[in-house]
Amino acid sequence: MAKFKKFISIIALAVFSLTFLVGCGLFVLNEDRYRDQDAIKVGNEQIKLGEVIDYFNANGTAFLQQGYTMQQVWDGLFPVFIQQKVMLNEYKTTFDGSKNTSDRATEIGGNAEYLDDETLEYIQKSVFLSFYSSLDSLTMNELKSDFTFEDKVSNDDYPEMIEHENGYTPADADRQLDIEALDEELAEYPNQDYKTVKYIFAETDEKVAEIVADLNERLVKDGDEEKEVTVADYVKAQNKAVSTVTKNIKNNKKVDVETYLKNTLKEQVDSQIANDYLAKEVYSEDIQGKITQQVFEDRLAEKIAQETEAYSKNPSAFTSFITGLGSDDFVYYVPEQYKDEYYYVRSILLPFSDEQTALLKAARTHLGSTSAEYKAYRNSFIADLEVKDNEGNATNFADFKASLGTSVSEKEFIELTYKYNTDPGMQNPVHSYVVSKNPTDLSYGGTSFVREFVDEARVMIAEYENGVDQMHFAVTDYGVHLMMVDGKVVADEIKWSEAKNYGIEGGSASWRFYQEIYTELKNLFADKQVASLYNSYKQSGKIVIDADVISTYTDTLGIEYKD
Repeated sequence: MAKFKKFISIIALAVFSLTFLVGCGLFVLNEDRYRDQDAIKVGNEQIKLGEVIDYFNANGTAFLQQGYTMQQVWDGLFPVFIQQKVMLNEYKTTFDGSKNTSDRATEIGGNAEYLDDETLEYIQKSVFLSFYSSLDSLTMNELKSDFTFEDKVSNDDYPEMIEHENGYTPADADRQLDIEALDEELAEYPNQDYKTVKYIFAETDEKVAEIVADLNERLVKDGDEEKEVTVADYVKAQNKAVSTVTKNIKNNKKVDVETYLKNTLKEQVDSQIANDYLAKEVYSEDIQGKITQQVFEDRLAEKIAQETEAYSKNPSAFTSFITGLGSDDFVYYVPEQYKDEYYYVRSILLPFSDEQTALLKAARTHLGSTSAEYKAYRNSFIADLEVKDNEGNATNFADFKASLGTSVSEKEFIELTYKYNTDPGMQNPVHSYVVSKNPTDLSYGGTSFVREFVDEARVMIAEYENGVDQMHFAVTDYGVHLMMVDGKVVADEIKWSEAKNYGIEGGSASWRFYQEIYTELKNLFADKQVASLYNSYKQSGKIVIDADVISTYTDTLGIEYKD
């Protein structure tokens, strides 16, 4: 289970949950007479009980779903809520800059004047996108009451390769606000003014026609070839979704949708101001300056020694680790008996079309997924496989394969990956797939590779060990996998001289190791700063909690408020 954060993540907007919008509100006492009670005062910030209730509506559900008790949720989140208000008050009382008087800041109101326009734009668009995403889920639920759809598989998701110039640091990564990515997602909805909800399409809008066309490609017709989703069906489902959300907001918040969104914007602004206070404290401390070469190399030596000792006592534990290698993991040490067993394998998935996938699904039902007849039928699809690149250009598989030859360089293969690959596991990975050359070991990540992929990878690895480095193709139910060996699994090369060289994709081992140290030191310092500020407020009487009002709320949850 995830741990409760002791402080707010730096430069990261609080993620607010909209589960109550679909009728899953957990917390009660939403009547005005309860919500309007003064519950807490932190410095100059007067906090109503309604704000406390809203905070738990936004953050409590996820923790309860992870298995925490209501008491644990309260005990974990309430101090964080108070800490956020302490930082908000401290930021405002010590603010010495020019306040933002832009139209956007004025329109949002509240404490928006303390943030710049770029941050406000990011918050505003994030709130609307989260709201619309929840409406999308409701819209699909409405449609599924009348229609059945295949799971959505995107063949057109080709992310760009991540690449940063030498000198890019973890602190730089902290500060990124990707407004462009928000704009791309919001472009799928009606044109926005971010003042009112603009979710329901006009039936003449070309965007809704594209959405409906996609739905009909995934529609299960059950023999009724005339069956289809119409634009009118989709818009009707949208209207029902909005009606449901409007009703639930009215019941839970006692306000209309537009007022709810305005209030949510203000809450997110306050959360970001608390972030900015903490960020200012952290960055003024120069955390990166504390990571010297000695600190870096001592930490590395410690990690290597720990891994060496652990695997010396229990070498087989390495197999579980390496076959479940995650994006946060490092390979510090490879036991002697495994130094020649595991290899990294890169893969480019050229997917079957939706129509081909549907035919294969039907064939598996009749022929069985492992029968020779089924595999022959699946292989016959290769002749008609259409290979699309990231710009929508298409060619047939035979021509694509002929254009490659038998071998390409690692650089060329990576370029092909970001032009053709649709396998999420190979999109900006930290590690390539790990395959054991041992025929008895099919495990990976606690599950199993597709057998055809593993078998072909092992043939390729055997050739690689004999000096033949060339690509191979494997056919699975997903499509055709273009593969190449990415080298033997060895201990990661982690060097101080490369600590600020991010490289490409998921980042170099040296950069990621530096980032791990930076994050740990940053969090430790932030924890101390928040604790110190909180204690100073408490000792000076700047935090006043009306225990009777708070207890009125916690009693309804069946838990105890502890001062």
